[in-house]
Amino acid sequence: MKQNLFRKLLLLIVISPIVALSFSVWMGKPILALGILFSGAAAIYLSKNKIENLKDDSRIHQISQQASWITFLITVLGFAFGGAAFIAIGNLHPENINQTYIDLGLWMAYVSQGVLVIYTLLYIYYNREYDTKEYMRQR
Repeated sequence: MKQNLFRKLLLLIVISPIVALSFSVWMGKPILALGILFSGAAAIYLSKNKIENLKDDSRIHQISQQASWITFLITVLGFAFGGAAFIAIGNLHPENINQTYIDLGLWMAYVSQGVLVIYTLLYIYYNREYDTKEYMRQR
């Protein structure tokens, strides 16, 4: 597969969850968008291996790593501060606001904590794996 064709496929795979999300919200079934998102990720993973002449160097890895780190920070901090804001709004005037804001805030706080736990576990795993490989290369 040529890289140009892969880019067009990637654009289609990125746009389809957006369309599916709006359609599923309209229908009241958000699980539909989640299914399309996972199938799109699987399609990207399967088609990435078939690209011809894929350029791969350390600069691309470094840029990707920096972009991933900033995205991670924005997502985790957004969920944490957003969750705290929803909990505060729900607790400010509990007689006027239903339990939905507090529930949404707690969900966002738990998601941010879960992502941090997953990040920490993966960091420990890859750090040990890298140290082991580096140690074996030095011997």
